Amino acid sequence: MSTCPFSISLKRIIAIDSAGFAYVEVPLNGNLVLLGTGNLGKSSVVNAVRFFFLPDINVNHADKKFGFLSGSSNSESSYYTKDQIWNHYFPTQHSKLVLEVEHKLVDGTTRQHCQIISQGSNYRLNRIFCPEPYENIQHLFWNKQGIAGERPEKNAGDQVLGLLKTIQSSTKQINQVEQLTEALYHVDILRPDLCPFVIFPIKDIDTQSVNSIRALIKMLFNQDGSSLRLMSGTAIEASLTNDEKLEMDIGELINEQKALKLRKEKLNKLKAAEPRFMALKNQYARLLEEKDTAKKFAERFLSTKKVKKDLEQENIQLGKKRAQLEEKLNSHKRDVTQAENDIYSHKKRLKEISTHLIRNSEHLKKCELICSEFPKNMSVAEVLDMLKGDLEDKEIELEQYTDQNARNMRIAQLEEFINTKNGEIDTLKRKIENETFQLVNQIDKEAWEVLLSINPNLGNANPGRPLLEAEVTSILQFTSLFKANGTRLAFFDEWFEKINQCNSHSPEKELDDKEAELKAYMREFNDLNGMSGEQTINIANKIKIKQKEIEALKTDIPALEKYEYVKEKTAELKEEERSKESELFTLEECHALLVGTQSKLFDEANDIKKQHDEKQQAIQKLDALIVRYSIQIERFDVLKQALAEHQSSNGDNLYEAVTEEEMTSLVKSLEASENAKTTIKDELKNMMYEGLVDDTYGLREGNHSGEAIKNTFTSLSDQFSLLDKNQEILSHDTSTHNSLVRSRLERLNKTKEKIALTLQRINSDLANAKVNDLEAVRLSLTLNAHFEDLIQSWVEFDDLGDSTLPEAWYTRLKEFLHSDAINQQDGKLRMDNIIQAARYETKKIDAPWDQKDQSNSTKMLINMHLCDIFIQKLASETSHIAFPLIMDEVGSVSEEQFPDLIKGLNNKGHWLIGVTTHGKSGELIAKFTQHLVMDEAKTSKPYSKSRRNVCYPIDLDRTERLIVKEQGSLLEHI
Repeated sequence: MSTCPFSISLKRIIAIDSAGFAYVEVPLNGNLVLLGTGNLGKSSVVNAVRFFFLPDINVNHADKKFGFLSGSSNSESSYYTKDQIWNHYFPTQHSKLVLEVEHKLVDGTTRQHCQIISQGSNYRLNRIFCPEPYENIQHLFWNKQGIAGERPEKNAGDQVLGLLKTIQSSTKQINQVEQLTEALYHVDILRPDLCPFVIFPIKDIDTQSVNSIRALIKMLFNQDGSSLRLMSGTAIEASLTNDEKLEMDIGELINEQKALKLRKEKLNKLKAAEPRFMALKNQYARLLEEKDTAKKFAERFLSTKKVKKDLEQENIQLGKKRAQLEEKLNSHKRDVTQAENDIYSHKKRLKEISTHLIRNSEHLKKCELICSEFPKNMSVAEVLDMLKGDLEDKEIELEQYTDQNARNMRIAQLEEFINTKNGEIDTLKRKIENETFQLVNQIDKEAWEVLLSINPNLGNANPGRPLLEAEVTSILQFTSLFKANGTRLAFFDEWFEKINQCNSHSPEKELDDKEAELKAYMREFNDLNGMSGEQTINIANKIKIKQKEIEALKTDIPALEKYEYVKEKTAELKEEERSKESELFTLEECHALLVGTQSKLFDEANDIKKQHDEKQQAIQKLDALIVRYSIQIERFDVLKQALAEHQSSNGDNLYEAVTEEEMTSLVKSLEASENAKTTIKDELKNMMYEGLVDDTYGLREGNHSGEAIKNTFTSLSDQFSLLDKNQEILSHDTSTHNSLVRSRLERLNKTKEKIALTLQRINSDLANAKVNDLEAVRLSLTLNAHFEDLIQSWVEFDDLGDSTLPEAWYTRLKEFLHSDAINQQDGKLRMDNIIQAARYETKKIDAPWDQKDQSNSTKMLINMHLCDIFIQKLASETSHIAFPLIMDEVGSVSEEQFPDLIKGLNNKGHWLIGVTTHGKSGELIAKFTQHLVMDEAKTSKPYSKSRRNVCYPIDLDRTERLIVKEQGSLLEHI
């Protein structure tokens, strides 16, 4: 046993309104057997110790965090869910778990603290640390007066933190994982005030160490195969350096290769599209001229307007009437132009409507022609259903023509249909012959309609003879239970529709239908039955005919499916046509009035024009020029911007009117730029579809502005300017990727070697273990077959240069990615997936190695040796802690095994706590030296009526002295 100066021992665990108890205390610092009835919660109390060792703030993912075993199997185990754990340990706000811990300091003194865990919101665990022995705070949770005691008059509930602070101000609640990790695992033996709540001192506080503690706790408390596998994997990971850590993202490697492949394809596309880009650059040069042309247009256009305005000012002496008339005439011209535009728009829409109506009419005629082959009273929907059914039948028939097995099956089916139909026809004929005996003719009509409404088969039943008076009376009594109310019948509080005689069944009509069905079945039967003797060419002709019929149906069915939509759309178009024609008539009348008014204004203007001669003619010429080219401003958005910029500029320039030829030339230049813009836009869209350039500026979404086109072209131009550089980068990235993949594969190989080396070291340590009558014990691991196969199969690829790895290799990686060697939630390869199973192999003296399962005590001793090895690498060398080990169903283990088992555990500083039911021998209890009966007392004042059991040692101090006397010289820490 070690004699380290700082040691930690667990004194007791307390559960309040938890784990099936109103209140329970279990000592943890001595060998102890717990007795009680089955399913009482004995094991649950001591198993709850694991809560206090792990830095978790909630019970989400409880199987991964805590690993509470569900069931007694020692194979790959299942675990309780978070809801099961939550409802068991923390069913109410009064539920608490308390662990009392004792520190023995380097100066020889001792101190105690309590860790209290209670329920928070959303499965959170509230953790409170109080630097007081449990005796000082016990009154907050239970009043021990009397035999079983009772809950305190004032329940602590959610106020426990405040109440504990009144007892000890240093009490604190820790809610953050980082702070909790520091509190539980950090130790400074020379400054114990810095670590008042430490429970498991470790060398380095990191994620790997916490995972190692988690594996250790599961191993100590579960003693199952799954925990052995987890602990083995954690031991291997703990032996790896940071560079050797195995958390490989196989999906990332596959995605990188895919990305490199896509980049190469895109660069190849760019290279192939270089001639198209050069042609596009010429068009872009024209587009760049657009702004200068627009600026010149704006200058010349505004200059002309200025000249016109000056002329008008010079001619103002000719009278305000001329100016007012010009203004009125120009305004009227706009009204006329607007009216003409509206008329044009209406006529254009009417032409479109006419075209749609003709097309819809042809569609409807086609549908009506299809329906004309069916009875007139059938709706389109009914015809459509019949066509669909016919299509299905013909496809089945076609299969029967082409598939002998299908034909034989159909012939057998038709024979059965024919026999069934003959039976139905015979029944109907008998009904018709016995028509006078139908129920409708033998009972009251209203009573018969009630039967018909309940079930048509009842109403159409034919006794074939006169009903007895008792039978008629029974029927009338039954139907009288149904009360008629209009078209419905009520049976107490249930209602259903009533069927009258008009809607009743007609045996004659049904007979005709069934005979027609029989004939159809007979025809099909004869056709199929005769096909076996037909020549191949005849069958081929029938197949062709059937295929043509199917193709025709596949054309007719979609047309009929759109019938209602086309019909509805036709009505909407006709209504719109009527509306547009009415509006057009009104517009044309208005236009005629406007034209008449305009004619009068022109006459008045001509009268004034005679008085103005050359100046007026010049003004009119310039005005006509301005009006003509004002339309160009609406055509080209760039003109609006240029006009706005030029109008905002200042200057005393000399103005000169523009000529017709000059304006025409400018417009042609703008049209060339606009055409270039369209060409560039369309080509850029094509390149977007080809994946050569991204639609960053929304060209494909309708943003056809000059800025969007120019910016997109610039992005494309940048790609071509960087094409050679990007190819070099791709080559470098590909080589880097290949090197990375090789290094990853080499790491896999080294990981396997590291597993073997770590296993060898563990087994070397286990070689010193003395377990019962065994000569030797060793740990055996089973690795994932897919992992080993991948390691064995990887090939050399150093000379691939700037090419990615072979597709066959990545196909293998994809298969590996979806195997059980990979975590399917995040696609990563980890040690937990590589090690599929862990087991012990044992060897007795002069016997071969054996893999058979061992007894509980033997497995526990072996597990303890492995845990001891694991803890030596994990725990701080200056500190020690004593663990309680729990063994369920100790009564099933031979009594002779306990002395050696208990001695071996005590020598390593651990205690054995056994759990069993009543009725076990006193010899078993004697081996533990002390016991605790857990179901003797029930309280009359529990926290909850469902939890009334109470258990605690009557004299805990006396029990501790007994343990010290028998085990005081043993190691208190691993």
